[in-house]
Amino acid sequence: MKTMISILLGFLILGCQKDKDVTKMIEEEKKNQLTNSGNSPVPAQKSRNIKIYQNGEILAEITTGESSSIKMKNLSLSSKRKDDKKKYYSVDGKLVFEIKYKEGSFKLRDPSGKLLRKVKIKEEKFKISDNEENLNPFELKQKEDRIKIVLNEKEIDKIQKDPSTNYFVSKENSGDYSVEMDSLHPGAGVIFLPTIPVIEKIILTAEIAGF
Repeated sequence: MKTMISILLGFLILGCQKDKDVTKMIEEEKKNQLTNSGNSPVPAQKSRNIKIYQNGEILAEITTGESSSIKMKNLSLSSKRKDDKKKYYSVDGKLVFEIKYKEGSFKLRDPSGKLLRKVKIKEEKFKISDNEENLNPFELKQKEDRIKIVLNEKEIDKIQKDPSTNYFVSKENSGDYSVEMDSLHPGAGVIFLPTIPVIEKIILTAEIAGF
């Protein structure tokens, strides 16, 4: 009887040890994933080349990724992501914008740390607001061959590819913008959002299009 109890206890101890080993392996894998993405809970960003036009003239050239760059007529910005932050600098080394990443969201802040925009990410939908609570956001939703722009549950614009140019354009001709991008992505809709300053929309395009 004692022998049987000893055997059962041995199996229980062995089972507990295996559970601990599995838990440890899972935790290690999570750590490795964070390390590979720069110690950030947000996945590494993809590289894309984007051009934004206004009235047929180039407004901005954007390269997305862990190190993003933006070229405009009177402004050039470069950035590099480190851990949970990315900082955008002008050519003279001046900090212009900062991105703070969290799992499922990021914030666009000015050099003083003031919140400019908060973006919540869920699959192929992005919510963009000017407040911490993400109230009254613009929503960018990818639906088949188009991007829907929604505000207060009402569709206010639709972004689709113009077959004559292969650029993404607005159904409402918002600001006469057009976007050259390799494939349909919610990032193509950012420049068409009303009320947000153009430079902020360009930074948001660089960030959103990388996910």
